[in-house]
Amino acid sequence: MKNKTIPIIFVTLSISFFTFVFYKSEIIHGGIKIEYYSKYYYLAIIFSVFSLISFFLRKDFLMKIFIISFSLIFSLYLIEAYFFLTSFEKKQNRISKSKLLEIKKSKLPYDFRSKYEFYKDSKKSNPEFVLSVNPEIFKKQNNKNIFPFSGISYRPTVHGNENGYYTFYLSDRYGFNNHDADWDKKEIDYLLLGDSFIHGAFVNEKDSIAGNLRNKNKNTVINLSYKGNGPLIKFATLREYLDKTKPKKVLWFYFEGNDLYELTDELQNKTLAKYLQDDLFNQNLPLKQNIIDEIILSELKKLEKKNFKKFLKLNNVRSITIEKTIKYPDWEQKISNEFFEIIKKTKNILEKKNIQFYFVYLPEYDRYSKNLGDDKIYNDYGKVINKISNLGVNVIDIHEEVFSDHPDPLALFPFRSDGHYNETGYTLIGKKILDLLNKP
Repeated sequence: MKNKTIPIIFVTLSISFFTFVFYKSEIIHGGIKIEYYSKYYYLAIIFSVFSLISFFLRKDFLMKIFIISFSLIFSLYLIEAYFFLTSFEKKQNRISKSKLLEIKKSKLPYDFRSKYEFYKDSKKSNPEFVLSVNPEIFKKQNNKNIFPFSGISYRPTVHGNENGYYTFYLSDRYGFNNHDADWDKKEIDYLLLGDSFIHGAFVNEKDSIAGNLRNKNKNTVINLSYKGNGPLIKFATLREYLDKTKPKKVLWFYFEGNDLYELTDELQNKTLAKYLQDDLFNQNLPLKQNIIDEIILSELKKLEKKNFKKFLKLNNVRSITIEKTIKYPDWEQKISNEFFEIIKKTKNILEKKNIQFYFVYLPEYDRYSKNLGDDKIYNDYGKVINKISNLGVNVIDIHEEVFSDHPDPLALFPFRSDGHYNETGYTLIGKKILDLLNKP
């Protein structure tokens, strides 16, 4: 091996690694996850500097470094192969120590199976079971003809487990979490737009916000929410499905934990951006549910297979080494002009149809676990509330109306831990919304 061969290999690998980190950080995520990727930038820089220094090292010393490096990488892939073949990632217990303590205190039964294990077990008794697919998958697929906003139609769909039990629902004709017959009713009391909090994640349908609204006073509800939805997908979903029903009121649910971050991601997708750029743009999704079913089934098959890309990226090894050493940051969220433009466009659409519009603000766990004041919330709580109010939109502030007056806000989260709300939290929110909507 010539004296310059090993340094050239090191330089090539360092450039490739740096390019990949840059692509993921700046191209895929638009720079908003820079705190997370910074540790990989540091590794890339250190590797690059070393690769340049290697040109000046003795050949025998360089050969030793090459052998050690190769042995280390080979060993890491052997460990990753073990994890890969034994489904280590799926079996890892993701429950925090503090939550485990609360579970023990409660003495309530808890299903410790992973979501994937529950799904596989469910399919044994009913092959029709499917998983709900996060739209994050489609945000990165700019070359696709269709961007789905729902799941597979008429299938038992698995949510997940935060409250000790796994939940699922029978999807409607368009793949949403609804009573299918409600689509045939002449008039609907409430149409809901939101993310996983409104989708009904981790509680049974009767205990969700939609379920509480349905069960009180026998209201009719169409829920167009889906997990992972940001403001632009909510707006696009409304554009696609509003004409299939006639609601009296539309409730737009905003989650302070990640809605603005989700919007930053959504704006980079060409299909989603068209909804903001062109008031006439439409995918005609209600007429393409068969295609949507096929697309999502295809994605599920990919998820069920061994993910070779994760293997190449040493996903499991990183999860117990470098990913453990640095806490995931709170992604910076910025209030963009596009966010308020989306709300204004929504207001205009609903006003033309004489539909009342309500903006419901949902607070996150960190606000109460870390005792954050309004001025410490990183997406500017006050600015969002005030600007939406100034646009002439009715605002329901769940932080102010429910959580701030509660003697123990953490009791409204699953086992006092980070996540969505529990049954009690959803019930209080549903009741408060109905009280305010029916207020003379």
